[in-house]
Amino acid sequence: MELVDKYITISPEGVEIEQVLAGLGSRFLAILVDTIIQLCAVFAFIAVFSSLANTFSNQNSWIAALVIGFLIVSLLFIYFGYFIFFEILGNGKSVGKLLTGIKVVSIDGSSVTFRRSVLRNFVRIIDYLPNSYLLGAISIFATKHHQRIGDLVAGTIVIRERIGGFRPINAQTSWQDPSFWFSQASSIPYFSSPVSDADLWDLSQITSTDIETINRFLERRWTLPIDVRQKLAVDISTFIYNKTFGVSPGYLPEHFLELVSLAKSQKLTKDKSVH
Repeated sequence: MELVDKYITISPEGVEIEQVLAGLGSRFLAILVDTIIQLCAVFAFIAVFSSLANTFSNQNSWIAALVIGFLIVSLLFIYFGYFIFFEILGNGKSVGKLLTGIKVVSIDGSSVTFRRSVLRNFVRIIDYLPNSYLLGAISIFATKHHQRIGDLVAGTIVIRERIGGFRPINAQTSWQDPSFWFSQASSIPYFSSPVSDADLWDLSQITSTDIETINRFLERRWTLPIDVRQKLAVDISTFIYNKTFGVSPGYLPEHFLELVSLAKSQKLTKDKSVH
């Protein structure tokens, strides 16, 4: 019996991405943690700014008023900006979401954008109505993809973080080493074989559509969440691997795709020069 709710998107490369939706329980725990952090920040700011306001009130009233104004702005930033700040810099995860293993993503499975984060968090005040997050909880229960009102407006969903590794192309390849997935440039190798033999591969079955799919993924991989990037790399490289001949074992997915794209483009250039 399937006990989890899943959401499936189709990437531009035509690969299905399966996401597990976060339930009300994990989202409640996350918001509880975040609220505690916000309250601690609020009390700290009130204590500091109140002290400053009292200090200046006996000397200069306009400075005291300015301090109070800064306090109000700071409180608004804590309420709205806290979530926006962490969702953008933390890849969709506030502190509470990080601790509970969930994160916010766009409806298409890509990382949440600044615009979407701003929308979902400014609408958060409606989700809190009439109190204790009641409207938000009802919306999560009632909607197919467990979206609160802010998610519906912004086009976002909250998912569980993917756990575990991925199926290798061959037994000599490990997908679970994080160092394979955080190269700073395409020139850094992703493979365990010391020498590339891509010039000897038979790529005759690789079509122009296949190359377009590979290049589209390679161009946008840096913007993808790491779990989505991993799955796309494995799925696409497995598909391409099954259409090639003469590939020695040991290549890791992204570099394998880079080599196929490069070798195919060089072959096309060579064929054109011959004609």
